[in-house]
Amino acid sequence: MNFWLLRGIVIMSAIVMCSGAVYAKTETNKDKQMAEIQKLDLIPQPQQVKVTGKGFQPKQAKAICVADTPDSRFSARLLRQALRESFGVDCEIVLQPASNPQPNGLTLSASDAAVSAPLSPSEDKAEGYALRVSENDAVIAGSDSAGLFYGVQTLIQLIEQSEREKHEIPGMLLNDWPTFGLRASYIDSDQFKGSIRVTRGNIESMIKQMSKFKLNYMVIEMYNLMPFKSFPYCADEDTLSIADWNYLVELAHRYHVIIMPSLQSFAQMYDVLWPCEEGKPYREGDSAWPGIICPSRPENMELLKGLYKDLMTVFKYSPYFGIGCSEVGMGWTEFCPRCQKRLDNGETLNDLFETHVRDCVAAVKSAAKELHRDVRPWMWADEFYMAYSHRGGNNFEGMDLIDKDVVMCHWAYWSKIWSKPSIGNYEGIKGLLERGYDVSFASASYIYNNYLLDLSPGEPGETTMDFNDTSKKFFLTVDSGIQNIAEQSKWADTYQQQVPANKLIGGACATFSQHDIKCWDTTWYAYALHADYTWGDPSRAVMDYRERFSYKFAATFYGTRDKKTAQTIADAYLKLDAVKTEIEQNNYLIRDVMGEYDIQDNAYIDNTLDKSLVLIRELMLNPKGRGQTIADVRARAEHVKSVTASVRGVLAKLAPKLRNSYSWSYLLTAARKMENHATRTIYMLDHEQTLQMSPTTWDAGRIDKLSARLTALR
Repeated sequence: MNFWLLRGIVIMSAIVMCSGAVYAKTETNKDKQMAEIQKLDLIPQPQQVKVTGKGFQPKQAKAICVADTPDSRFSARLLRQALRESFGVDCEIVLQPASNPQPNGLTLSASDAAVSAPLSPSEDKAEGYALRVSENDAVIAGSDSAGLFYGVQTLIQLIEQSEREKHEIPGMLLNDWPTFGLRASYIDSDQFKGSIRVTRGNIESMIKQMSKFKLNYMVIEMYNLMPFKSFPYCADEDTLSIADWNYLVELAHRYHVIIMPSLQSFAQMYDVLWPCEEGKPYREGDSAWPGIICPSRPENMELLKGLYKDLMTVFKYSPYFGIGCSEVGMGWTEFCPRCQKRLDNGETLNDLFETHVRDCVAAVKSAAKELHRDVRPWMWADEFYMAYSHRGGNNFEGMDLIDKDVVMCHWAYWSKIWSKPSIGNYEGIKGLLERGYDVSFASASYIYNNYLLDLSPGEPGETTMDFNDTSKKFFLTVDSGIQNIAEQSKWADTYQQQVPANKLIGGACATFSQHDIKCWDTTWYAYALHADYTWGDPSRAVMDYRERFSYKFAATFYGTRDKKTAQTIADAYLKLDAVKTEIEQNNYLIRDVMGEYDIQDNAYIDNTLDKSLVLIRELMLNPKGRGQTIADVRARAEHVKSVTASVRGVLAKLAPKLRNSYSWSYLLTAARKMENHATRTIYMLDHEQTLQMSPTTWDAGRIDKLSARLTALR
């Protein structure tokens, strides 16, 4: 059924909705409402929608009426700009006095008077809003300034859909609010040093795009991205200036995004202390992995406190501060004389870890007090629920020693890896809540983003989860990517209902991977999906929703001006994802000569041309069975090359039909790089098969020529 015919649907009499009303909670009504919501090209999906009578024609808009406050005026200007871009309409902004009884309201009207019946959100929740669309106007009422802003973002998406559909915005009454209060993107800047990910301009564009999807926190592992006043020596060419950060913090604040700084301590201090001579007094030799800061030295805590204070001074709006303390057990294999003495005197590794956490918490609180701020420490909690080796398998040991004011962040970037019968991979969320902590969670589109975000979890499948088994292929997706994003949101919501005494404050989505540098912009799919599941209903089965979401993402993210273009981009994602699986199958058999450094997957480590050619020769002599022969490798490569060339040709024509042609260029690049990968595979196969048919002298010159040819196909 066409979206724009929904206004003719007869709503069941059990659904009663007017200003302040609540929907009846029957399963039938829920299904009907879901069908109505799904027809809207909105990310994130709203909570409640009732389609009513005649709709509003955006091209007839004449006035935007708002209260005379900075936030209201800013939201009105964004709406006016959207009307200009979609319909060439230039509305007058009519300001009401600041004493207006509805300061967080807005009316887009077809008349100059802009007078409308009052409206209020049906749920008294922060960031919530109501939107009523009628023949004469569109009215927004926010529960606060953020609610008004998000109501405007929803109306802008509806205006853009009206342009695509060449039809009015249908009459509706929409009530909306977030499921989780914190909805974050997470950037591990160390993964992106030297890339476009950490420039001022790129972070600015990320902030603006995040706000469209109602993401409200940007968590950044700062490392040396800021020139610390108390320790300026670690700054390098990638360090942004204080002026840059001050600008970005205020810009984010205007767009209702909070930049939350995090500084990994204990196990991940390399970029702060190891690249500079001035860091030597604070480290224990240059072999510590991967930059462990000693927990037994008081001067180290004084250093950390200074860095904390520097960050809090700049990132002044964040109520949270990340102290890291992650992955200690994975790399803590050597101890300084001070730590060893403590161990010899009867302390345990757990004691050393928990003492350091308490010291970091105290440093945050002390720095915040000096700045007259109320800031809560936020830490990665993996040492408690993952039970790394130094904890002896005793889950949550030592948590009772950590201040309950600390927000514990549960991260799990896969659904299966490290899963234990006692806690599973998401049950750690419940364990943290049960132990009296407020909790956040972190999902990820993690490692397997070769050229494009992975949209098909479970393909091509797994054979082993043994990190040390180099004789077999490793895992590739194992429910990472979109499955992990949706599932962790679902279980976080489930556990919050089971343990209501403590708060599940929200979640972050990470897209960190060295692979992202190649075509990182396509991973916005992951951020958008995270927004959809942390704002809207997190119980939806993501694979049932994948095709519809892909269309909505294509339409809203790329700003398509017609339905056909949106569908073309959505189809491109799904087609490229399918052939990406074929690339991955080939890569496990013969490796790609280019290689990509990836710490988690043996198929991408230390790849060279010589090693790839050896694997090809071995496969020629000893086929491994169905789907694992040279003929299969070639057939997949030829198919990949054909599909990607076709997709690239179709995508190349779309730029004039998009608002966001910048991101379109990265999608086009993804198709090109996948095509090049397949071409490299074919070149290597041809080379080896030619040698088999007509043996020649194997010399360095031949290899050098082939290497140069393959290198050109990056």
